[in-house]
Amino acid sequence: MNYLKLTFLFLISTRFLVCQSILNGSFETNTSNNTDQINLSNVALNAMLPNVNSFGSYGDVDIIKSNTYGTSGAQDKDWYLGITGGGTEIIALTLSDKLIAGKSYSLSFYDRKTNSYPATALQIGISETNETFGTVVYNSPEEPLTNVWTLRTFTFIALSASKYITVQMPLGSINTWAN
Repeated sequence: MNYLKLTFLFLISTRFLVCQSILNGSFETNTSNNTDQINLSNVALNAMLPNVNSFGSYGDVDIIKSNTYGTSGAQDKDWYLGITGGGTEIIALTLSDKLIAGKSYSLSFYDRKTNSYPATALQIGISETNETFGTVVYNSPEEPLTNVWTLRTFTFIALSASKYITVQMPLGSINTWAN
């Protein structure tokens, strides 16, 4: 009897959870020919990586699999991205469903920098289009650590029915780089 009550309460409580996921959030679906692709134009990256849109002013995003950068491969699965700062490279990640305005969401991601380049803190936004950064929902409290994947987790309230999570390194320049 208690088991049935517990199951019923669990079903009731989970029925009202709203959950979106980032499509291709680990960048595993790609046409990179299984090799690192460095300094891709916006057009090239967008053709290579479904549900990821690059629209920064310079367009030079990297999709990386090897341990050549940062002394190890990806934190999760096989692939990760490298972006430069100062708005030169901005990416939009497609959500499975639009966010619901007024609802609270949690997001986690990993970042790092390499020995070779300086990096500044990352900024996360939500946008209704995949070609604008949109509304800032998170500013990383510190720059990425050298050669160490750092887990960042935050909660935000969606202010609009956005379909995209956006990522940029707002400070720095083409010479700053984070994974």
